[in-house]
Amino acid sequence: MIKNKRNDIINIFLISPIGKIGTPTYEKFKDSLDYIINPAIINSEFNLKLTRADEIQKTGSIINDIVTQIATSFIVIADLTDLNPNVFYELGVRHALSPRTILISQSEEFIPFDLKDYRTIIYDTSAKGAKLFSESLNAFIKEIFESPEHLDNPVLEKLPKIHRQSISLEKQEFEKIPMSKASEKRNKEKKNTIENRLKRLLRIDGIEAQSTIGHQEIVFADRKMEKNIPGSEGSFALHWKLNEDKKTISNYYYISISESLLNWDDLRTDVRMLIAETSDFPSLIEFIIVSGNSVPSTSKENIKINFNKLLSKIPSHRRRYYKLEHWDEKYLKKREKEVGIVD
Repeated sequence: MIKNKRNDIINIFLISPIGKIGTPTYEKFKDSLDYIINPAIINSEFNLKLTRADEIQKTGSIINDIVTQIATSFIVIADLTDLNPNVFYELGVRHALSPRTILISQSEEFIPFDLKDYRTIIYDTSAKGAKLFSESLNAFIKEIFESPEHLDNPVLEKLPKIHRQSISLEKQEFEKIPMSKASEKRNKEKKNTIENRLKRLLRIDGIEAQSTIGHQEIVFADRKMEKNIPGSEGSFALHWKLNEDKKTISNYYYISISESLLNWDDLRTDVRMLIAETSDFPSLIEFIIVSGNSVPSTSKENIKINFNKLLSKIPSHRRRYYKLEHWDEKYLKKREKEVGIVD
Protein backbone atom coordinates (compact mmCIF):
# COMPACT_ATOMS: atom_id res chain seq x y z
CA MET A 1 0.00 0.00 0.00
CA ILE A 2 1.22 3.52 -0.83
CA LYS A 3 0.27 6.27 1.57
CA ASN A 4 -0.91 9.29 -0.35
CA LYS A 5 -1.10 12.76 1.03
CA ARG A 6 -4.13 14.45 -0.45
CA ASN A 7 -1.96 17.40 -1.51
CA ASP A 8 0.40 15.23 -3.57
CA ILE A 9 -0.32 15.63 -7.27
CA ILE A 10 -1.18 12.36 -9.03
CA ASN A 11 -0.53 12.44 -12.76
CA ILE A 12 -3.17 10.73 -14.88
CA PHE A 13 -2.94 10.35 -18.63
CA LEU A 14 -6.13 9.89 -20.64
CA ILE A 15 -5.94 7.60 -23.67
CA SER A 16 -8.96 8.51 -25.78
CA PRO A 17 -10.12 9.02 -29.35
CA ILE A 18 -9.65 12.69 -30.23
CA GLY A 19 -10.35 13.37 -33.90
CA LYS A 20 -9.91 16.59 -35.83
CA ILE A 21 -11.49 19.75 -34.42
CA GLY A 22 -15.02 20.17 -35.75
CA THR A 23 -15.61 16.48 -36.51
CA PRO A 24 -18.30 14.41 -34.72
CA THR A 25 -15.55 12.29 -33.13
CA TYR A 26 -13.89 15.37 -31.67
CA GLU A 27 -17.17 16.75 -30.30
CA LYS A 28 -18.21 13.39 -28.84
CA PHE A 29 -15.04 12.82 -26.86
CA LYS A 30 -14.57 16.49 -25.96
CA ASP A 31 -18.00 16.27 -24.31
CA SER A 32 -16.91 13.11 -22.47
CA LEU A 33 -13.80 14.93 -21.28
CA ASP A 34 -15.56 18.15 -20.26
CA TYR A 35 -18.77 16.78 -18.73
CA ILE A 36 -17.82 13.32 -17.43
CA ILE A 37 -14.11 12.76 -16.91
CA ASN A 38 -12.86 16.20 -15.85
CA PRO A 39 -15.67 16.73 -13.30
CA ALA A 40 -14.82 13.34 -11.78
CA ILE A 41 -11.17 14.40 -11.57
CA ILE A 42 -12.07 17.73 -9.97
CA ASN A 43 -14.46 16.15 -7.46
CA SER A 44 -12.07 13.39 -6.42
CA GLU A 45 -10.74 13.36 -2.88
CA PHE A 46 -7.28 13.01 -4.43
CA ASN A 47 -5.25 15.80 -5.99
CA LEU A 48 -5.34 14.63 -9.62
CA LYS A 49 -3.82 16.17 -12.73
CA LEU A 50 -5.32 14.87 -15.97
CA THR A 51 -3.64 15.19 -19.37
CA ARG A 52 -4.96 14.23 -22.79
CA ALA A 53 -2.66 14.05 -25.82
CA ASP A 54 -4.03 17.20 -27.47
CA GLU A 55 -3.36 19.17 -24.28
CA ILE A 56 0.40 18.55 -24.30
CA GLN A 57 1.95 21.98 -24.86
CA LYS A 58 5.45 21.12 -26.08
CA THR A 59 7.42 21.31 -29.28
CA GLY A 60 8.83 18.19 -30.91
CA SER A 61 7.36 14.76 -31.59
CA ILE A 62 3.84 14.29 -30.26
CA ILE A 63 4.35 10.49 -30.40
CA ASN A 64 7.37 10.75 -28.11
CA ASP A 65 5.36 12.86 -25.69
CA ILE A 66 2.46 10.40 -25.71
CA VAL A 67 4.72 7.42 -25.05
CA THR A 68 6.44 9.34 -22.25
CA GLN A 69 3.06 10.12 -20.65
CA ILE A 70 1.98 6.48 -21.01
CA ALA A 71 5.19 5.28 -19.38
CA THR A 72 5.51 7.81 -16.57
CA SER A 73 1.96 8.63 -15.50
CA PHE A 74 1.09 6.97 -12.21
CA ILE A 75 -2.40 6.13 -13.52
CA VAL A 76 -3.66 5.84 -17.08
CA ILE A 77 -7.33 5.94 -18.07
CA ALA A 78 -8.16 4.31 -21.41
CA ASP A 79 -11.51 4.99 -23.12
CA LEU A 80 -12.35 1.94 -25.26
CA THR A 81 -15.45 3.55 -26.78
CA ASP A 82 -15.72 3.04 -30.57
CA LEU A 83 -12.76 0.59 -30.64
CA ASN A 84 -10.33 3.26 -31.82
CA PRO A 85 -7.08 1.61 -33.09
CA ASN A 86 -4.82 4.34 -31.67
CA VAL A 87 -6.36 3.82 -28.26
CA PHE A 88 -5.67 0.10 -28.34
CA TYR A 89 -2.11 0.61 -29.58
CA GLU A 90 -1.41 3.03 -26.71
CA LEU A 91 -3.19 0.75 -24.25
CA GLY A 92 -0.98 -2.15 -25.37
CA VAL A 93 2.12 -0.04 -24.71
CA ARG A 94 0.85 0.81 -21.23
CA HIS A 95 -0.02 -2.82 -20.47
CA ALA A 96 3.51 -3.87 -21.40
CA LEU A 97 5.07 -1.24 -19.15
CA SER A 98 2.96 -0.84 -16.05
CA PRO A 99 -0.17 -1.72 -14.10
CA ARG A 100 -2.54 0.96 -12.67
CA THR A 101 -4.65 1.32 -15.81
CA ILE A 102 -8.38 2.09 -15.56
CA LEU A 103 -10.58 1.00 -18.46
CA ILE A 104 -13.71 2.99 -19.30
CA SER A 105 -16.27 2.69 -22.08
CA GLN A 106 -19.70 3.96 -23.07
CA SER A 107 -20.85 0.39 -23.77
CA GLU A 108 -19.82 -3.19 -23.04
CA GLU A 109 -19.90 -3.89 -26.79
CA PHE A 110 -16.59 -2.02 -27.14
CA ILE A 111 -14.75 -4.33 -24.73
CA PRO A 112 -12.82 -7.00 -26.71
CA PHE A 113 -12.81 -10.57 -25.46
CA ASP A 114 -9.20 -10.38 -24.23
CA LEU A 115 -10.19 -7.61 -21.80
CA LYS A 116 -13.63 -8.82 -20.69
CA ASP A 117 -12.11 -10.44 -17.62
CA TYR A 118 -10.90 -7.02 -16.42
CA ARG A 119 -13.19 -4.47 -14.82
CA THR A 120 -14.32 -1.56 -16.95
CA ILE A 121 -16.28 1.52 -15.86
CA ILE A 122 -19.30 1.80 -18.15
CA TYR A 123 -20.45 5.42 -18.36
CA ASP A 124 -23.00 7.57 -20.13
CA THR A 125 -23.14 11.33 -20.64
CA SER A 126 -26.25 12.03 -18.56
CA ALA A 127 -26.10 13.96 -15.28
CA LYS A 128 -26.75 10.72 -13.39
CA GLY A 129 -24.06 9.00 -15.47
CA ALA A 130 -21.54 11.68 -14.58
CA LYS A 131 -22.24 11.20 -10.86
CA LEU A 132 -21.94 7.41 -11.07
CA PHE A 133 -18.73 7.70 -13.08
CA SER A 134 -17.22 10.04 -10.51
CA GLU A 135 -18.01 7.58 -7.70
CA SER A 136 -16.62 4.60 -9.63
CA LEU A 137 -13.44 6.40 -10.65
CA ASN A 138 -12.73 7.47 -7.08
CA ALA A 139 -13.25 3.88 -5.88
CA PHE A 140 -10.85 2.55 -8.53
CA ILE A 141 -8.18 5.06 -7.55
CA LYS A 142 -8.53 4.10 -3.88
CA GLU A 143 -8.00 0.45 -4.83
CA ILE A 144 -4.90 1.37 -6.82
CA PHE A 145 -3.37 3.01 -3.76
CA GLU A 146 -4.23 -0.07 -1.69
CA SER A 147 -2.48 -2.41 -4.17
CA PRO A 148 -0.38 -0.31 -6.61
CA GLU A 149 1.45 -3.35 -8.07
CA HIS A 150 -1.65 -5.48 -8.64
CA LEU A 151 -1.45 -7.07 -12.10
CA ASP A 152 -4.44 -5.63 -13.93
CA ASN A 153 -3.83 -6.66 -17.52
CA PRO A 154 -3.15 -9.83 -19.58
CA VAL A 155 0.34 -8.76 -20.69
CA LEU A 156 1.80 -8.39 -17.21
CA GLU A 157 -0.02 -11.54 -16.10
CA LYS A 158 1.57 -13.60 -18.86
CA LEU A 159 5.13 -12.19 -18.97
CA PRO A 160 6.32 -14.05 -15.84
CA LYS A 161 5.07 -17.28 -17.38
CA ILE A 162 6.91 -16.57 -20.65
CA HIS A 163 10.05 -15.97 -18.60
CA ARG A 164 9.60 -19.32 -16.84
CA GLN A 165 9.10 -21.05 -20.20
CA SER A 166 12.30 -19.43 -21.49
CA ILE A 167 14.19 -20.78 -18.49
CA SER A 168 12.66 -24.21 -19.14
CA LEU A 169 13.86 -24.15 -22.77
CA GLU A 170 17.35 -23.16 -21.65
CA LYS A 171 17.29 -26.07 -19.22
CA GLN A 172 16.29 -28.45 -22.01
CA GLU A 173 19.22 -27.26 -24.14
CA PHE A 174 21.56 -27.71 -21.19
CA GLU A 175 20.29 -31.25 -20.65
CA LYS A 176 21.38 -32.14 -24.21
CA ILE A 177 25.02 -31.81 -23.11
CA PRO A 178 26.59 -35.27 -22.55
CA MET A 179 26.53 -36.21 -18.87
CA SER A 180 28.46 -38.55 -16.63
CA LYS A 181 27.12 -42.05 -15.86
CA ALA A 182 26.21 -40.95 -12.34
CA SER A 183 24.22 -38.02 -13.72
CA GLU A 184 22.64 -40.35 -16.28
CA LYS A 185 21.47 -42.65 -13.50
CA ARG A 186 19.95 -39.77 -11.56
CA ASN A 187 18.23 -38.61 -14.71
CA LYS A 188 16.67 -42.04 -15.28
CA GLU A 189 15.40 -42.08 -11.71
CA LYS A 190 13.50 -38.90 -12.46
CA LYS A 191 11.72 -40.38 -15.48
CA ASN A 192 8.73 -41.47 -13.44
CA THR A 193 7.56 -37.86 -13.43
CA ILE A 194 4.00 -36.65 -13.45
CA GLU A 195 4.29 -36.13 -17.21
CA ASN A 196 5.28 -39.74 -17.92
CA ARG A 197 2.60 -41.09 -15.58
CA LEU A 198 0.04 -38.96 -17.37
CA LYS A 199 1.22 -40.16 -20.80
CA ARG A 200 0.65 -43.77 -19.75
CA LEU A 201 -2.88 -43.02 -18.55
CA LEU A 202 -3.74 -41.04 -21.66
CA ARG A 203 -2.43 -43.84 -23.89
CA ILE A 204 -4.61 -46.36 -22.07
CA ASP A 205 -7.62 -44.05 -22.50
CA GLY A 206 -6.84 -43.65 -26.21
CA ILE A 207 -5.98 -39.96 -25.93
CA GLU A 208 -3.17 -38.88 -28.23
CA ALA A 209 -1.00 -35.78 -28.23
CA GLN A 210 -1.16 -33.46 -31.21
CA SER A 211 2.51 -32.60 -31.38
CA THR A 212 2.61 -30.20 -34.33
CA ILE A 213 2.26 -26.60 -33.21
CA GLY A 214 -0.18 -24.65 -35.35
CA HIS A 215 -3.54 -25.15 -37.00
CA GLN A 216 -4.69 -28.51 -38.25
CA GLU A 217 -7.09 -29.96 -40.78
CA ILE A 218 -9.68 -31.68 -38.63
CA VAL A 219 -11.43 -34.84 -39.91
CA PHE A 220 -15.03 -35.41 -38.86
CA ALA A 221 -17.14 -38.56 -39.07
CA ASP A 222 -18.65 -38.00 -42.50
CA ARG A 223 -16.74 -35.13 -44.06
CA LYS A 224 -13.61 -32.98 -43.91
CA MET A 225 -13.68 -29.50 -42.48
CA GLU A 226 -10.87 -27.04 -41.97
CA LYS A 227 -11.10 -25.48 -38.54
CA ASN A 228 -8.58 -23.18 -36.97
CA ILE A 229 -7.85 -24.87 -33.66
CA PRO A 230 -4.56 -23.92 -31.99
CA GLY A 231 -2.09 -26.70 -31.20
CA SER A 232 -0.95 -25.00 -28.01
CA GLU A 233 -1.29 -21.90 -25.85
CA GLY A 234 1.14 -21.23 -23.03
CA SER A 235 1.33 -24.40 -20.92
CA PHE A 236 -1.64 -26.06 -22.68
CA ALA A 237 -1.09 -28.61 -25.47
CA LEU A 238 -3.78 -30.04 -27.73
CA HIS A 239 -4.71 -33.74 -27.42
CA TRP A 240 -7.52 -35.76 -28.97
CA LYS A 241 -9.30 -39.08 -28.79
CA LEU A 242 -10.16 -41.04 -31.91
CA ASN A 243 -13.44 -42.76 -32.65
CA GLU A 244 -13.53 -46.53 -33.01
CA ASP A 245 -12.80 -46.20 -36.74
CA LYS A 246 -9.41 -44.70 -35.77
CA LYS A 247 -9.86 -42.12 -38.51
CA THR A 248 -12.05 -39.46 -36.95
CA ILE A 249 -11.80 -37.49 -33.74
CA SER A 250 -14.43 -37.72 -31.00
CA ASN A 251 -13.03 -35.46 -28.27
CA TYR A 252 -10.55 -32.61 -27.92
CA TYR A 253 -8.48 -31.82 -24.83
CA TYR A 254 -6.16 -29.01 -23.82
CA ILE A 255 -3.86 -30.36 -21.12
CA SER A 256 -1.54 -28.37 -18.87
CA ILE A 257 1.02 -30.28 -16.77
CA SER A 258 3.20 -29.24 -13.85
CA GLU A 259 5.25 -31.15 -11.29
CA SER A 260 4.07 -28.66 -8.67
CA LEU A 261 0.74 -27.12 -7.77
CA LEU A 262 -0.77 -25.02 -10.56
CA ASN A 263 -2.76 -21.93 -9.72
CA TRP A 264 -5.44 -20.12 -11.67
CA ASP A 265 -3.46 -16.89 -12.04
CA ASP A 266 -0.88 -18.82 -14.11
CA LEU A 267 -3.52 -20.37 -16.35
CA ARG A 268 -6.28 -17.82 -16.78
CA THR A 269 -4.84 -15.94 -19.76
CA ASP A 270 -4.08 -19.18 -21.64
CA VAL A 271 -7.59 -20.54 -21.05
CA ARG A 272 -9.17 -17.24 -22.08
CA MET A 273 -7.14 -17.17 -25.30
CA LEU A 274 -8.06 -20.76 -26.18
CA ILE A 275 -11.75 -20.09 -25.60
CA ALA A 276 -11.52 -17.05 -27.86
CA GLU A 277 -9.65 -18.94 -30.58
CA THR A 278 -12.15 -21.82 -30.58
CA SER A 279 -15.23 -19.61 -30.39
CA ASP A 280 -16.86 -21.19 -33.47
CA PHE A 281 -15.55 -24.73 -33.04
CA PRO A 282 -18.40 -27.28 -33.18
CA SER A 283 -17.00 -29.96 -30.83
CA LEU A 284 -16.62 -30.35 -27.07
CA ILE A 285 -13.29 -29.07 -25.73
CA GLU A 286 -12.14 -30.17 -22.30
CA PHE A 287 -9.40 -28.43 -20.31
CA ILE A 288 -7.43 -30.78 -18.05
CA ILE A 289 -5.15 -29.22 -15.44
CA VAL A 290 -2.62 -31.74 -14.08
CA SER A 291 -0.47 -31.05 -11.02
CA GLY A 292 1.94 -33.24 -9.06
CA ASN A 293 0.61 -32.43 -5.61
CA SER A 294 -2.64 -33.37 -3.93
CA VAL A 295 -4.90 -30.34 -4.31
CA PRO A 296 -7.42 -29.32 -1.63
CA SER A 297 -11.03 -29.52 -2.76
CA THR A 298 -11.44 -25.81 -2.00
CA SER A 299 -8.68 -24.97 -4.50
CA LYS A 300 -10.28 -27.14 -7.17
CA GLU A 301 -13.62 -25.48 -6.53
CA ASN A 302 -12.03 -22.04 -6.78
CA ILE A 303 -10.52 -22.91 -10.18
CA LYS A 304 -13.91 -24.13 -11.42
CA ILE A 305 -15.60 -20.95 -10.19
CA ASN A 306 -13.06 -18.82 -12.07
CA PHE A 307 -13.40 -21.01 -15.16
CA ASN A 308 -17.17 -20.46 -15.08
CA LYS A 309 -16.56 -16.72 -14.81
CA LEU A 310 -14.65 -16.90 -18.09
CA LEU A 311 -17.50 -18.84 -19.68
CA SER A 312 -19.97 -16.20 -18.52
CA LYS A 313 -18.24 -13.77 -20.92
CA ILE A 314 -19.19 -15.81 -24.00
CA PRO A 315 -22.65 -16.41 -25.52
CA SER A 316 -24.73 -18.86 -23.47
CA HIS A 317 -25.19 -21.30 -26.36
CA ARG A 318 -21.38 -21.74 -26.56
CA ARG A 319 -20.79 -22.55 -22.89
CA ARG A 320 -21.82 -26.19 -23.19
CA TYR A 321 -18.84 -26.82 -25.48
CA TYR A 322 -16.30 -26.31 -22.68
CA LYS A 323 -15.47 -28.39 -19.60
CA LEU A 324 -12.66 -28.32 -17.06
CA GLU A 325 -11.12 -31.03 -14.85
CA HIS A 326 -8.28 -30.90 -12.33
CA TRP A 327 -6.16 -34.05 -11.99
CA ASP A 328 -3.90 -34.08 -8.95
CA GLU A 329 -1.71 -36.73 -7.30
CA LYS A 330 -4.70 -38.31 -5.54
CA TYR A 331 -6.66 -38.62 -8.79
CA LEU A 332 -3.67 -40.01 -10.72
CA LYS A 333 -3.04 -42.70 -8.11
CA LYS A 334 -6.71 -43.66 -8.20
CA ARG A 335 -6.65 -43.99 -12.01
CA GLU A 336 -3.36 -45.95 -11.94
CA LYS A 337 -4.94 -48.47 -9.58
CA GLU A 338 -8.09 -48.69 -11.71
CA VAL A 339 -6.13 -49.57 -14.86
CA GLY A 340 -3.65 -51.86 -13.09
CA ILE A 341 -0.49 -49.76 -13.43
CA VAL A 342 0.06 -49.91 -9.64
CA ASP A 343 -1.33 -52.16 -6.91
